[in-house]
Amino acid sequence: MNLESPKHKDTPTTSAIIGKNIEKLEATSSEEASKVFDTNLVVAMLIATVTFAAAFTMPGGLKSDGTAVLYGEASFQVFLLFDAFSFFLSILVVFHHFMVATVSGVLVAAPSILIQYSIGGMLVAFASGMLLVLPKHSPVGILPQMVRDPPF
Repeated sequence: MNLESPKHKDTPTTSAIIGKNIEKLEATSSEEASKVFDTNLVVAMLIATVTFAAAFTMPGGLKSDGTAVLYGEASFQVFLLFDAFSFFLSILVVFHHFMVATVSGVLVAAPSILIQYSIGGMLVAFASGMLLVLPKHSPVGILPQMVRDPPF
């Protein structure tokens, strides 16, 4: 009993099939990489815009002398820290895209990771800002208040 498969001259070899698939993958991956590159830039610019605006429209407003009303609150300090962190990371991604576009070979390891951290920082800044400005007994303010002052 012969278990070997018959060899036909008109069937492509495995290496030929793999070679064709790699060529297709390289063509589509460069197009997809360009789309990811552009998407990362747009997202980073949006985050930079929002965090920049949030830094100048302080939660609680400003006193007549220009200082923040809620400056002494711990949640305000958290807001400022994470807003600045998020802004810095998003600007770093924008700078990375600028360097890649103008100077070949300058790469940050993973701009997508920086964007994810920037979004996380923006969420923490938003939550701490909400905790600052919502009244303690507001239906919307119950959850942040429970996080800050647990009932147990």
